[in-house]
Amino acid sequence: MRIYKSSRIVIRPDGREIKKSKISMDEAAFRYLQEENAGLCTACASFNFGNHEPDAEDYDCEQCGKPKSQGMDNVMMMGLIHILDDAELDEIKGTSQEISV
Repeated sequence: MRIYKSSRIVIRPDGREIKKSKISMDEAAFRYLQEENAGLCTACASFNFGNHEPDAEDYDCEQCGKPKSQGMDNVMMMGLIHILDDAELDEIKGTSQEISV
């Protein structure tokens, strides 16, 4: 089970900088997160466990407290999680942060 996070800074049209994160994982990790009723916070990119149905929207994040935690099916549809095979994960390993769950 492998999960990686990469981040980049994006400059908005109004000149503000925002940090965008992308989560990449293998299929086994995604299934595990679904089974554990996990959610992903779109504000701080942390996982929240045990209280998210797959289509959960805007639950309070356990880490940052903002109501931005989404169920795993929702974050997949939002394009925030990418399922990659082992070769693709090996390619991004050096440029991404490994996440433990």
